[in-house]
Amino acid sequence: MTPRHLVSGAGNTLSLCRNRIIVSKDAPWAFFITGGLLTAGPACWLAWEAPYLSSAVSVAPVVLFVYFWLSSLVSMVKAALMNPGILPRQLDAVPDAAPTDASFDIERPVDRPQDRLIEMRRVDDGGDGTLGTMTSIPSVWCTTCHMYRPPRTSHCRSCNNCVDTLDHHCIFLNACIGRRNYTTFYAFLVHTALLLLIGMVGCILKLYYIASPKTSKQGRPQAHPSRGFVHALKTTPESAVFFFLSFVWTIPVMCLWIYHTWLILQNRTTVEQIRLESTGSMYDVHRSRSGYWADDHACLRAVSRYMIHLRNAMVPKEFSMPMPRALQSNRTRPPRRTRAPFQRRNPIMNALHVLSRPVPPVSTSWYPQRPPSLVQ
Repeated sequence: MTPRHLVSGAGNTLSLCRNRIIVSKDAPWAFFITGGLLTAGPACWLAWEAPYLSSAVSVAPVVLFVYFWLSSLVSMVKAALMNPGILPRQLDAVPDAAPTDASFDIERPVDRPQDRLIEMRRVDDGGDGTLGTMTSIPSVWCTTCHMYRPPRTSHCRSCNNCVDTLDHHCIFLNACIGRRNYTTFYAFLVHTALLLLIGMVGCILKLYYIASPKTSKQGRPQAHPSRGFVHALKTTPESAVFFFLSFVWTIPVMCLWIYHTWLILQNRTTVEQIRLESTGSMYDVHRSRSGYWADDHACLRAVSRYMIHLRNAMVPKEFSMPMPRALQSNRTRPPRRTRAPFQRRNPIMNALHVLSRPVPPVSTSWYPQRPPSLVQ
């Protein structure tokens, strides 16, 4: 008997081991490529870099490298093969039909599904009058899964399933990232970033001690020993190659980690962030921190643009993500609001406003300027 939480053969997924392992049929080769890179790269680093570091410098970098390597592999496999939160199908057999006016229609009217409104009660935790009231959020009808989506649920086009708290479909893991595997995916990002950083530190230590050896184990004693960075590159060129590859892979991994850390602080998912930037609306049950400094930060906008370009380069054109208007480079600032009399912090500015004197514009420099004198 098939468990209720997943319908056998539904969507673009393959279930194994009584639905304990969920594999997407979208791009299984991407998972094997990611796993091969994550296995072959650290293995080569351990073969060429670990013997010198453990014998001449310290065994601590090697131990940390092995720990984060195994943690990253386990997190990747678990996030890619576990159920991300796929909702069952056929929960609502017949949707609510929207009212149609067929008085002037020649053809027979077609019933259209109508969105439901889910009533939710806020928790009164501070004695505020606005809390403890009822609020309604829309529940959209999914024509593919034949169900009304719960809050924060979206339909994945790659897996063809509705996933609870869908964040995104990871092309590198060939899996959806939802409520059940988002923590594992975030752990995979953290461990991979630390793995790359420790690999870079190990390469730097090896080049440094070969360039200027302190003991006989760090460099062979000679009558006129050769020292310097050029000598270290000639002695161990593989260290420079490992450092360059680690640095190249650290940039996208760190950008993705920073972006998801910011999403966690905002209590949003990637789908909700894209919807908020494109439409400016979001469900009322979500925490919206309008005016937060990171919403308009240039660094985070650049990271978001980079991740969208990186995703569009990896997926087919029909699944490409359009660039939101808020992330475009030619974004215009909102106009300054006009202040009424006695709404300025500077009393001299308020007096000039009341006396119909010209008020100088507010300076954008970091250093405050002297207020203008009333005597002209």
